[in-house]
Amino acid sequence: MECWTVVGSNGKHSNQDASQRKQKDSGSYSEDYGFPWAEFEGILASDPDHQYMKALSSISRFISKRVGSHNTISCLGVGRFATSIESRAQLALVMLLRTRLGITEPIRMYDPAFTVNEAQFIAQRTELTLVSEEDAYPPSALLFCPHTPPVVNARASMVPGATVLCNDLTVYVDRQVSEEGKAKLRPCLDALARRMSVVAVETVKSMPESVRRAVGGLAVQRFRQDGDLEAED
Repeated sequence: MECWTVVGSNGKHSNQDASQRKQKDSGSYSEDYGFPWAEFEGILASDPDHQYMKALSSISRFISKRVGSHNTISCLGVGRFATSIESRAQLALVMLLRTRLGITEPIRMYDPAFTVNEAQFIAQRTELTLVSEEDAYPPSALLFCPHTPPVVNARASMVPGATVLCNDLTVYVDRQVSEEGKAKLRPCLDALARRMSVVAVETVKSMPESVRRAVGGLAVQRFRQDGDLEAED
């Protein structure tokens, strides 16, 4: 069985076998939140009140009410979840979304940064499947792109019928305009931002810092049709 390097909320590392990372009440995580992976429980060791999972559950509930109906989820750029507590929070969130939305297909996972061990971990899970970049943007999917570059977000936003959960593209565009001037902004990003329907994902200070770092700045975004734009003019 693979040995993971667990990053605790205090920033310290501890090497633990998955079978050793059991909370006294670990079963309640699965029962209450649909979060079955013992491999992730190491990050919950200092969370006896379940604040970590309560926060992610609350965020997943907020998002699930706003993304519409989808049969597929793609997770792009989640990062090195074997060692990053923020990446694990993002992976936990997309797993919770899959459960809440009743999606039966495995989550499509794509990130060039995945290590061999992370790829093997994904391959061993029926809830996940490792895909190429070409297969990471299926039509009519929920595309989860946590803290990925704006160009990736822009590509995801143009997938037909997709809903994108990524950094708020309109905030990025506004910041670039104020800092560099409109002339230096990529015209495609400016045009795309004006065609987006955006609902920001809210976080509160009472949430664990690792969760706020993992999901801060995310927004549910859809590409509006021409008719929607004409109706607003």
